Amino acid sequence: MHINALYEVGFQCLVIHLKNKISNKNVKFAIAVKYCFIKLVILFFTQSLLL
Repeated sequence: MHINALYEVGFQCLVIHLKNKISNKNVKFAIAVKYCFIKLVILFFTQSLLL
């Protein structure tokens, strides 16, 4: 995965997370987005270590 793509997906996750915080209705969805964001952070760290 390219770093640019990683940032793009991370940004999308962040936007979804912020939108969900405003509505704050679907708790399961919020957990899924948080998991997605944590996963991306881990991916980013592993990518930077490999480079």
